[in-house]
Amino acid sequence: MIRLYWSFESEAARDAGAIPPEALQMPYGKRSADSPFRSREFESRWRALEAGYRVQPADCPPVRAIAGYGLGVRCPGLVQYARRREWADERAIDDERAAFGIVEVRGDRWPGTDSGFIASWIAGSEFVKIHSGILVHFPQDMFLYQGPLPNAALIDAPCQVMAGLEYAVSSTSIAIDGVMHGSASLNVIARLPPGGVEVRIDKGQLIGWAFAVPKSQSLLRKPIDPS
Repeated sequence: MIRLYWSFESEAARDAGAIPPEALQMPYGKRSADSPFRSREFESRWRALEAGYRVQPADCPPVRAIAGYGLGVRCPGLVQYARRREWADERAIDDERAAFGIVEVRGDRWPGTDSGFIASWIAGSEFVKIHSGILVHFPQDMFLYQGPLPNAALIDAPCQVMAGLEYAVSSTSIAIDGVMHGSASLNVIARLPPGGVEVRIDKGQLIGWAFAVPKSQSLLRKPIDPS
């Protein structure tokens, strides 16, 4: 896996409680000690299935591998957000909540955001941006994937996260060990829930995933037949 580096976005973000990214460790990736799939013998596996053993996600090597791949993004504090019934043309911000467009957010305060809270709006959309206070530095010749946790349904993920690729910009690139790296804010873009539902995310909860992605399309050894 490509090595990634990180830093706090600012001293204010560090002091506010930004949580450093860490190697992802999804709970569904830990295989139980009594799993018959620890054995390579087909017969022993089959006997366990006949006796009532129920196959778990961690029994699958690819699922187990992705459960520990890349970086996990943790929420730096309490976040609450909901869909407004009516559009707000003007920003309304007080000590308890902030609203703009069809977005309303609450929770812990955060430095440097449009709302003053950890979650903020993306103007004119039904999405919120959850700030982590962390910058990730990735090789300039690669993309940085940011998106939902892998197999998020297995952990009942608290929010619907969008996926995207960040690319390096020369104005924010830095040299690390003689190699140019792009920099991207490790923020999570989440869709608003249906009306009448409020999303709550607690401090330290896993909400996002990041890893480096090659730009080259040569990874596909054979062209895909469109027919």
